[in-house]
Amino acid sequence: MIFNLNLFYKIVFWISLIGLIAIISDFGFSQTPISKRFLDDFYFIVIGIGITATFLRYFHNLDLLKRNVFFIDLLSVIFTLWVFYMYLFVGVPFETDLLLENPIWVKIAVAFTFIREYSELKINFKRNILNPV
Repeated sequence: MIFNLNLFYKIVFWISLIGLIAIISDFGFSQTPISKRFLDDFYFIVIGIGITATFLRYFHNLDLLKRNVFFIDLLSVIFTLWVFYMYLFVGVPFETDLLLENPIWVKIAVAFTFIREYSELKINFKRNILNPV
């Protein structure tokens, strides 16, 4: 296979981690209009890549449909697609629905993407050598 999916999933994890760091910096510091626009565009890149990775996971391995996490994945993808729809296709972002006036929903979608990618990591904590020093 020309395209290495494991490498792609690792890249998606790191992009989602950078997205989470961007959310923290966005909440913690005041932004210029240019940097605010850059962060908003980056958030949509993160959630777009996250949805792509989720679809590739289920398309590549249909046995994942039987896992308990499928329902949570489905809800997160529906939520993210809803955010995309409201922000990109309705026209003026989040002004048509009073519940959605605050674009915090985009940041929540980025956080869902990070949680999803982090939960897929396979971390091996077994060590052959234990050095207490």
